[in-house]
Amino acid sequence: MGLSANTLKTYELGQINEHGIAASTHIYEGAALGDLAGYARGLVAGDKFIGFSQREVDNSLGSAGDRRVKAIETGKIVLTISGVAVTDLGKKVYASADDTFTLTKGGNTKIGKVSRYIAANTALVEFSAKQIDLEPFVVEIDTETDTTDHVLIPAWMNPNGLLILGTYGRVTEAFAGGDEDQGIITISDESDNAVATLTPSDGGTDSLGDVIIGINAVIGGTTGDAVISVAAGEFVDCKCTQAVSGASAAGKMTVYILAIPLA
Repeated sequence: MGLSANTLKTYELGQINEHGIAASTHIYEGAALGDLAGYARGLVAGDKFIGFSQREVDNSLGSAGDRRVKAIETGKIVLTISGVAVTDLGKKVYASADDTFTLTKGGNTKIGKVSRYIAANTALVEFSAKQIDLEPFVVEIDTETDTTDHVLIPAWMNPNGLLILGTYGRVTEAFAGGDEDQGIITISDESDNAVATLTPSDGGTDSLGDVIIGINAVIGGTTGDAVISVAAGEFVDCKCTQAVSGASAAGKMTVYILAIPLA
């Protein structure tokens, strides 16, 4: 129904938002902010970026939401970025902590791009908390010692579901050991449904730089081929589920996942 009288609305500046602060959290002015289950905190690598803190707010003794922080969601900001050069115009900028910024993706959080080089290790960055890019993380796994879970696609990157096009491992340390089929990496969704398995060749024959292919059902496939999808709101992770062992055990790979968001 259309308006038939003047109606007072509440407006806010377009680049400012306000968030409840996570429990036991102290946020400083200028901190990059990350989302923790709907509450703001000083950004931790892998968090969803929600802006920069406009002022200091101390919720160290409070519960989640007791205090609120104003976040600047879009704009340009001068940041210290280790190694940034005059030739890096337009390169993506990532945060690994609330005041640590890098051009290296890894498991870090994208916040924007280099808008202008200023001086050694200093650049003007155009940032936005409104991006919902699907930009999976790339992780390196030491299949001899690392059995932890590594996130490839966090849940916040997956609001509507994902179609998995392929999974790949690139050998960064040649595989060796006493048994066959070693250094196996399993990729799963949040419900522990298997997405793919990356299995090195038997007997340590995978060499530095070789690519190990998991699932590749869509690219190069035909009508009717099975595909893998991930439900909306679920993360995708990976871990080593069979370590290398035996004499001279070795083997590392970087894990990549190719996916498209569903509408």
